[in-house]
Amino acid sequence: MGVDYDLFADARQYSNFAWSVSTPIKFGLSPAFPWITSPSLKLFPSPYTSRGDDLQMITFNKVINRTGILKKTEAFDGGATVSTENHYWGQNGEVLVTSVDNNFNDKIYSYNIPAYFVYDLTGFASKGQGLEPTIKVSYNNATNRYVLDFAANRLTAYKDRFVLGDEWIVYGKKATLETDIVSPLPAGLPSQKWIVAAITAQGLEFEFSGAHNPDLCTQYLATILYRSGRRNQLSAKVGSMTVLGTNNISAYDALFSNRTASQCDKIINLPICN
Repeated sequence: MGVDYDLFADARQYSNFAWSVSTPIKFGLSPAFPWITSPSLKLFPSPYTSRGDDLQMITFNKVINRTGILKKTEAFDGGATVSTENHYWGQNGEVLVTSVDNNFNDKIYSYNIPAYFVYDLTGFASKGQGLEPTIKVSYNNATNRYVLDFAANRLTAYKDRFVLGDEWIVYGKKATLETDIVSPLPAGLPSQKWIVAAITAQGLEFEFSGAHNPDLCTQYLATILYRSGRRNQLSAKVGSMTVLGTNNISAYDALFSNRTASQCDKIINLPICN
């Protein structure tokens, strides 16, 4: 899925010093009384040894980690060969479509359909989380909600990133949409927590706690989408199937009889979709 590089340096110093000295002593027998040992001390020149080691070292290490997804494996058993190939994987690297060759050299496709293909709220929270738009809102008295207009706030290109349940924090105000300088909210007004309660073609509607403050509708508000409504349920599945050959789209669509569009719009350039 990518390449990571780690580069680090290491410097160290090592010193070792040792010395030794020895003095041999000689014992002899008395000629008069051989059964009595009479030590006669004789000193010889004492050998003296010393040794020292000193090591200074600097090393540079570069580690390259390459990660990826296995494309194909082949197993051989006597004269038979079984080939397994991965054809398609999701954005998180999970393999969704694999094929295995049978004894007649036909491909058997196995499909796992993740829930985020069908239900957006089970998908990747990273699609929207962390956005920090500057917005200006109006107030809808009928629904008691703040309303954000995509076009007026120049968020039309980002509207697909917003989903129901997104949690926003309003933490300051700005002079214009373009400025980066953030000022505190009006005196006595704490930071606001808003939740996306409705999404229309024109914009978003926010629910909030507490009473409506008209000052919020006169300011350019500094906000951050700190928690996405998408819940990262990437391992959840809505269906799986195994088919033979490449002409079984009708069987594939039968998993979603209530949907008019084929799920092949999510799996591009696969044999079963051609």
